[in-house]
Amino acid sequence: MAVVPLVAGVGALPQATLLLLGKKRVCECLSVQCCARSHALTATETRVLEALCQGLEPREVAVQHGVGLATVRTQIGSIRAKTGAQSIRELVRRVAVLPPMVSSLRLAA
Repeated sequence: MAVVPLVAGVGALPQATLLLLGKKRVCECLSVQCCARSHALTATETRVLEALCQGLEPREVAVQHGVGLATVRTQIGSIRAKTGAQSIRELVRRVAVLPPMVSSLRLAA
């Protein structure tokens, strides 16, 4: 569970509070997207990060994306450099500990 006070401005009192509960997966899609955007990852790096967060190994990511293993390793190196993560495990852990997010834009049933 995460409780996030929503403050209108500097020194202002919270006008609302965001309450975030539970996760269905270790790394939620929007959490990955938020992380990718905050670290200026490219679209390709974001797809690699998503795959890693789904538990795929670099070799599996390469097959899934139709590229060589060396390409994926280079992309992972770039992601790690941009995020400051020392390993893939640390990178996935950083995304996993982000609060769960769900889109408010849902299709009407």
